[in-house]
Amino acid sequence: MAFTKQLPEWNALGVEPPQSLKEGGWKAGVKPPADYFNWLQNKAFKAIEELQLKAGEIKSINGQLPDEKGNIIINVDTSNFATKEELKAKYSKPANGIPKSDFASDVQTSLSKADGSAKQTDLEALDKKVSEHQAATKDYVNTRGFLSGSDLSSGYTIGAWNIGTSNLNSASGNIKMGNSTGNIVCNNLTQTSKRELKKNIKSWDGDGYGIVKSVPVRQFQYIDELDEEFPHVGFILDEVSPWMADIEGNGVSVNQTVNILFDALQTAIAKIERLEGVINNG
Repeated sequence: MAFTKQLPEWNALGVEPPQSLKEGGWKAGVKPPADYFNWLQNKAFKAIEELQLKAGEIKSINGQLPDEKGNIIINVDTSNFATKEELKAKYSKPANGIPKSDFASDVQTSLSKADGSAKQTDLEALDKKVSEHQAATKDYVNTRGFLSGSDLSSGYTIGAWNIGTSNLNSASGNIKMGNSTGNIVCNNLTQTSKRELKKNIKSWDGDGYGIVKSVPVRQFQYIDELDEEFPHVGFILDEVSPWMADIEGNGVSVNQTVNILFDALQTAIAKIERLEGVINNG
C-alpha cells in the first residue's frame, strides 16, 4: 500500500547544534537560531523520505509478489503424505509399529504377540529370563569380590566394601585401607586456586596464630593396628578448632589445616617485622 501523505520537503541544510544543546534542549523563552531549525527540519525530511523509498523495495518470495496486504500463497505438495486411514491401519496395534528385529532373538516370538494375543506364559518366560540375568550379575559381582550388599533386585544398598582388607580408617584427611604392607592411601584433592571458580571472596576473620598455638600435636596408634612399632603423629579431632575439621566432621582436613598454618605464619612474620622495627629504631 502506497503512502498517502506528501513528504514535508525541506532542503535547507542548516547547521548541526552542539551535543550539549541536543541533550539539554531549549530553555523556555529561548528562540533557536534559524540554522539550527533548518538542520532539524532537513534531517526529519530526509529520514521520512528514506523510509518511504525503502518501503517500496518489494521483493518476491518463491517467485511471488506480495498482494496489497503483504500476503503470499504457499503451495505444499501433499501427494506423499499418509492419509488418516493409512496411519490408523499402520499403528492401531502396538506390534505393527515395532519391527520384530528390534527384540531379543530368544523372546522374539512371544513379544511379537504384544498386539493383545500374548499369553500369560509368554510374559512369565520373559520375567524368568530377566531374573536369570539379574542373578548371574549378582553372583559375578559378589564372587569377584567387588561389592557386598543387598539383593540386586531391590537396588544397590551397599553396606560394606569387600576388598580383602580391614575396615577403612580416617585420619588426617586420608583414607587408609588395611594395616599391612602395601596399604593404599587416598589423599584429599587440593583446592583449586582459580578465582573464577569461587565467590564471596574476602579476608578470613579467623585467628590462625591462636589456633596453631592452642592445638596439641599427639602421638598415637589406631585401635585396630597390629604393628605397634611405628606410632603416628597428628591431631585428635576433639581437640582441634572446628575450622580444621573436614566436611563430614569425621577427620581433620589437610587443606584447611595448611590454610590456617599460612595465616599463622603470616601473623608471625608480621610480629617479627614489628620487633625488628622496634629494635632498629631503639
